[in-house]
Amino acid sequence: MRYTIDKLLVLLLIPAFFISCSTEEQQPNLNKLVHSNLEFAEKQLATILDTISSSKLNPRSLDNGHLRLVKPSDWTSGFFPGNLWYMYEYSRDNKWKVAANHFSLNIEKEKYNATTHDMGFKLYCSFGNGFRLTNSKRYRDILLDGAKTLSKRFNPKVGCIRSWDHHADRWDYPVIIDNMINLELLFWATRETRDSSYYKIAVSHANKTLQNHFRMDYSSYHVVSYDTITGQPIKKNTHQGYSDDSAWARGQAWGLYGFTMVYRETGQRKFLTQAKHIAEFILNHPRYPSDGVPYWDFDDPNIPNALRDASAATVMCSALYELSMYCKGEEKAKYFNAADKILGSLSSEKYRTKLGSNKGFLLEHSVGNMPAHSEIDEPIIYADYYFLEGNLRRLKITGDWEGGKAPVVIKADDLRFMGENIVTKQWQEFADFAVEKNVHVTAGIVGSSLEEGTSAFFDWIKKYNEMGLFEFWNHGQLHKRWLVDGENTSEFFNQPVLQQAAYLRQTQDLAVEKLGFQFRTFGTPYNWCDENTTKALAKFPEIKVWLYAPQGIRTDKLTIERIPMLNIEYPVHHAKFYPFFNNYFFYSNDDAIAIQGHPSSWDEHGMDQYKMIVEYLMRIGAPIVKPIELLE
Repeated sequence: MRYTIDKLLVLLLIPAFFISCSTEEQQPNLNKLVHSNLEFAEKQLATILDTISSSKLNPRSLDNGHLRLVKPSDWTSGFFPGNLWYMYEYSRDNKWKVAANHFSLNIEKEKYNATTHDMGFKLYCSFGNGFRLTNSKRYRDILLDGAKTLSKRFNPKVGCIRSWDHHADRWDYPVIIDNMINLELLFWATRETRDSSYYKIAVSHANKTLQNHFRMDYSSYHVVSYDTITGQPIKKNTHQGYSDDSAWARGQAWGLYGFTMVYRETGQRKFLTQAKHIAEFILNHPRYPSDGVPYWDFDDPNIPNALRDASAATVMCSALYELSMYCKGEEKAKYFNAADKILGSLSSEKYRTKLGSNKGFLLEHSVGNMPAHSEIDEPIIYADYYFLEGNLRRLKITGDWEGGKAPVVIKADDLRFMGENIVTKQWQEFADFAVEKNVHVTAGIVGSSLEEGTSAFFDWIKKYNEMGLFEFWNHGQLHKRWLVDGENTSEFFNQPVLQQAAYLRQTQDLAVEKLGFQFRTFGTPYNWCDENTTKALAKFPEIKVWLYAPQGIRTDKLTIERIPMLNIEYPVHHAKFYPFFNNYFFYSNDDAIAIQGHPSSWDEHGMDQYKMIVEYLMRIGAPIVKPIELLE
């Protein structure tokens, strides 16, 4: 039995309201413009695909009107497949997935290229988006190989990842501000593997960049060179800006984007503070244009006749949208509106190319490397990538994605009796927040707690049950696992039908005895179950819903399957807002979604991340429901 949206039309009355940082007049117009941009991008990218077909090279820019294709080793080689993945995310049309896979695999061997720091640009923009949208084991393995390769460029004495091996006559150990973007691959690797070495490298690099790359006004140097013996910076200059002391626009954008991302991944406030400082430098600069598209360098003496850089603007735009999510009040509005201004300008005829022109690129007027006279006032692939990302981020923030908003079950696991404290302080905060927001949640009770608990524990459960906000469910009796003849075993895995049924019966009877009501929803500990679980559950007609049932299983229960890429926690026990925000609409359809969390595991930051998920769902008007409501 599967759930369909028709059964919950009444719940769509939950109020959806526009984000506070944009006026109601602006919002519909910009949402319409965003959809126009993405539909335009589909047509333009189709033009590129028609031109290069099954090429083993990926597009980078235009050279005198001709399409410039580059080898996998080029630092920009991952952006075009990233663009195709974004088209797949927006449209769910399989043709984009096929094309994205082809052009991503063009650069697979780069996972072993230890001569460059650009692993994040190349692999995370391509395979990173691919993994997010497909959960492909192959993509995961490629990314992990890439993270291992990138980590080899880390020097513990310097505390940074080396950026370049070239120009040894100019720098001993060069680190460029662009390198901040590559840290995202390392943070991802820690989440996937639980290997903290990647995280430590990324944080060390971010800390050293914060300390040494910025001037008093929070503008950034492009290149900082370090002494490998002392670990101290010995030279600060530029490679792509106007001068060593100038503020190269795309460099400022990389810093803004990078420190916003590092805050997202670490929760350390100093990185958020730094991102805000960079944003203020950009937005308040006397030579920042009124349309939000910066001159290629803030200190070019030819301003106002200097060239603009659309690529810097796209990075700033996408970063400001994300930064706005981590702020409140006027500050939130400022950054969101600043991103809107940039997006509106980039979407105009001045910057967005004409349909069918420029070989399929999306934006004109980017500046690659001015001192090298390379890619001057041309379309460049990374401008298109961050333009698409900014458009998609805005749709996700406002909730204006086409299609349904799947009802969400908040599946909170492992509620236990904690003696004199009744429940952990995190569970109490979880419950208080549900009451504060008047939001439905569901809590899995470990049956043994109903044997050990006191009347105070039972009264706690009854109180929240009577409020109507909570649905408590059967989370097994033991919540333990053990080995039998060397094989993993739990109460609902590698156990006979009768034994599994006995565990179910014990917990069901305890609920009636101690709480005065039956559990009508069930979920296995560790999400472990087998074919015998289905047979055991068939003996309990009062149980109507099976949370995280195996895909495709035959049962008379309403099943809500697990979506690996959409959850409260990533990894397990670590609540993370951004992955949920980034993936919700792609995986949202007519079926209900259950997102799992373990409140007792969350620290203060984790609890805040969970609250952001709930507030986001409420803001975009996605129904948050109890499992049993899916049957009503």
